[in-house]
Amino acid sequence: MSRSGWSRRAVMQALTGALIFGSVGCGDGQREELDSERKSWEAVRPSRYRFDYTVTGAAPGRGPWRIEVNEQQVVSLTWVGVGATPTPGLTEATAPTVEALFEHVARAFDESSVQATVRYDPQWHHPVEAYFDAGEEGDGFTTAEFTPVD
Repeated sequence: MSRSGWSRRAVMQALTGALIFGSVGCGDGQREELDSERKSWEAVRPSRYRFDYTVTGAAPGRGPWRIEVNEQQVVSLTWVGVGATPTPGLTEATAPTVEALFEHVARAFDESSVQATVRYDPQWHHPVEAYFDAGEEGDGFTTAEFTPVD
Protein backbone atom coordinates (compact mmCIF):
# COMPACT_ATOMS: atom_id res chain seq x y z
CA MET A 1 0.00 0.00 0.00
CA SER A 2 1.25 3.44 -0.85
CA ARG A 3 0.90 6.40 1.47
CA SER A 4 -2.22 7.65 -0.28
CA GLY A 5 -4.08 4.44 0.44
CA TRP A 6 -4.07 3.42 -3.22
CA SER A 7 -2.25 0.25 -4.17
CA ARG A 8 -0.05 0.32 -7.26
CA ARG A 9 -2.38 -2.24 -8.87
CA ALA A 10 -5.48 -0.09 -8.25
CA VAL A 11 -3.77 2.95 -9.75
CA MET A 12 -2.68 0.95 -12.83
CA GLN A 13 -6.20 -0.45 -13.30
CA ALA A 14 -7.72 3.02 -13.04
CA LEU A 15 -5.24 4.46 -15.54
CA THR A 16 -5.73 1.56 -17.95
CA GLY A 17 -9.49 1.98 -17.75
CA ALA A 18 -9.17 5.71 -18.41
CA LEU A 19 -6.96 5.10 -21.46
CA ILE A 20 -9.33 2.48 -22.88
CA PHE A 21 -12.35 4.71 -22.27
CA GLY A 22 -10.56 7.67 -23.85
CA SER A 23 -9.67 5.67 -26.95
CA VAL A 24 -13.18 4.36 -27.40
CA GLY A 25 -14.62 7.82 -26.83
CA CYS A 26 -12.31 9.29 -29.45
CA GLY A 27 -13.39 6.64 -31.98
CA ASP A 28 -17.04 7.32 -31.21
CA GLY A 29 -16.45 11.03 -31.77
CA GLN A 30 -14.86 10.32 -35.14
CA ARG A 31 -17.79 8.10 -36.11
CA GLU A 32 -20.26 10.82 -35.08
CA GLU A 33 -18.32 13.38 -37.11
CA LEU A 34 -18.30 11.03 -40.12
CA ASP A 35 -22.06 10.50 -39.86
CA SER A 36 -22.69 14.24 -39.49
CA GLU A 37 -20.43 15.17 -42.43
CA ARG A 38 -22.01 12.46 -44.60
CA LYS A 39 -25.52 13.78 -43.87
CA SER A 40 -24.35 17.32 -44.63
CA TRP A 41 -22.77 16.10 -47.88
CA GLU A 42 -26.02 14.42 -48.88
CA ALA A 43 -27.89 17.69 -48.28
CA VAL A 44 -25.59 19.77 -50.54
CA ARG A 45 -24.28 17.14 -52.99
CA PRO A 46 -24.49 18.30 -56.60
CA SER A 47 -25.77 15.70 -59.06
CA ARG A 48 -22.64 16.20 -61.19
CA TYR A 49 -19.20 17.13 -59.83
CA ARG A 50 -15.49 16.61 -60.36
CA PHE A 51 -12.50 16.50 -58.04
CA ASP A 52 -8.83 15.61 -58.03
CA TYR A 53 -7.94 12.44 -56.16
CA THR A 54 -4.53 11.23 -54.99
CA VAL A 55 -3.75 8.03 -53.14
CA THR A 56 -1.12 8.46 -50.41
CA GLY A 57 1.25 5.71 -49.31
CA ALA A 58 2.90 3.13 -51.51
CA ALA A 59 -0.06 2.33 -53.78
CA PRO A 60 0.60 2.25 -57.54
CA GLY A 61 -0.98 4.91 -59.76
CA ARG A 62 -1.17 7.38 -56.91
CA GLY A 63 -2.34 10.42 -58.83
CA PRO A 64 -3.54 13.04 -59.07
CA TRP A 65 -6.52 11.87 -61.09
CA ARG A 66 -9.44 14.10 -62.08
CA ILE A 67 -12.64 12.19 -61.48
CA GLU A 68 -16.01 13.35 -62.81
CA VAL A 69 -19.17 11.93 -61.30
CA ASN A 70 -22.75 12.14 -62.55
CA GLU A 71 -25.58 10.79 -60.40
CA GLN A 72 -23.11 8.87 -58.19
CA GLN A 73 -21.47 7.17 -61.20
CA VAL A 74 -17.92 7.89 -62.42
CA VAL A 75 -18.28 9.15 -66.00
CA SER A 76 -14.77 10.46 -66.66
CA LEU A 77 -11.28 9.80 -65.35
CA THR A 78 -8.23 11.78 -66.44
CA TRP A 79 -4.61 11.56 -65.31
CA VAL A 80 -3.56 15.11 -64.33
CA GLY A 81 -0.20 14.22 -62.83
CA VAL A 82 3.25 14.82 -64.25
CA GLY A 83 4.56 12.43 -66.87
CA ALA A 84 2.94 9.43 -68.48
CA THR A 85 -0.22 7.86 -67.09
CA PRO A 86 0.88 5.25 -64.53
CA THR A 87 0.29 1.56 -65.06
CA PRO A 88 -1.42 0.16 -63.11
CA GLY A 89 -3.58 3.12 -62.35
CA LEU A 90 -7.23 3.84 -61.78
CA THR A 91 -10.01 3.03 -64.22
CA GLU A 92 -13.54 4.41 -64.37
CA ALA A 93 -14.62 1.15 -62.70
CA THR A 94 -12.16 1.55 -59.78
CA ALA A 95 -12.18 5.34 -59.34
CA PRO A 96 -14.06 6.42 -56.21
CA THR A 97 -17.03 8.71 -55.91
CA VAL A 98 -17.34 10.86 -52.78
CA GLU A 99 -19.77 8.25 -51.43
CA ALA A 100 -17.06 5.59 -51.89
CA LEU A 101 -14.60 7.78 -49.97
CA PHE A 102 -17.06 8.00 -47.07
CA GLU A 103 -17.37 4.18 -47.15
CA HIS A 104 -13.58 3.80 -47.14
CA VAL A 105 -13.36 5.99 -44.04
CA ALA A 106 -16.22 4.11 -42.34
CA ARG A 107 -14.48 0.75 -42.94
CA ALA A 108 -11.28 2.12 -41.41
CA PHE A 109 -13.20 3.28 -38.32
CA ASP A 110 -14.71 -0.21 -38.03
CA GLU A 111 -11.27 -1.89 -38.02
CA SER A 112 -9.97 -2.03 -34.46
CA SER A 113 -6.38 -2.33 -35.71
CA VAL A 114 -6.52 0.85 -37.82
CA GLN A 115 -6.06 4.38 -36.55
CA ALA A 116 -7.69 6.88 -38.90
CA THR A 117 -7.40 10.62 -39.18
CA VAL A 118 -9.80 12.49 -41.46
CA ARG A 119 -10.40 16.11 -42.45
CA TYR A 120 -13.57 17.29 -44.19
CA ASP A 121 -14.28 20.18 -46.54
CA PRO A 122 -16.08 22.95 -44.62
CA GLN A 123 -18.35 23.87 -47.57
CA TRP A 124 -19.12 20.53 -49.27
CA HIS A 125 -18.45 18.23 -46.28
CA HIS A 126 -16.65 15.50 -48.26
CA PRO A 127 -13.36 14.00 -46.98
CA VAL A 128 -10.40 16.06 -48.21
CA GLU A 129 -7.69 14.11 -46.44
CA ALA A 130 -7.64 10.71 -44.80
CA TYR A 131 -4.75 8.80 -43.28
CA PHE A 132 -5.01 5.18 -42.15
CA ASP A 133 -2.32 3.60 -39.97
CA ALA A 134 -2.45 -0.13 -39.32
CA GLY A 135 0.91 -0.24 -37.54
CA GLU A 136 3.17 -0.62 -40.56
CA GLU A 137 3.19 1.80 -43.46
CA GLY A 138 0.17 4.08 -43.53
CA ASP A 139 -1.93 4.96 -46.53
CA GLY A 140 -4.83 7.20 -47.35
CA PHE A 141 -5.99 9.76 -49.87
CA THR A 142 -6.39 13.46 -50.56
CA THR A 143 -8.96 15.29 -52.64
CA ALA A 144 -8.72 18.77 -54.11
CA GLU A 145 -10.34 21.11 -56.60
CA PHE A 146 -13.90 19.92 -55.89
CA THR A 147 -16.18 21.61 -58.42
CA PRO A 148 -19.88 21.18 -59.24
CA VAL A 149 -20.38 20.69 -62.99
CA ASP A 150 -23.34 22.25 -64.83
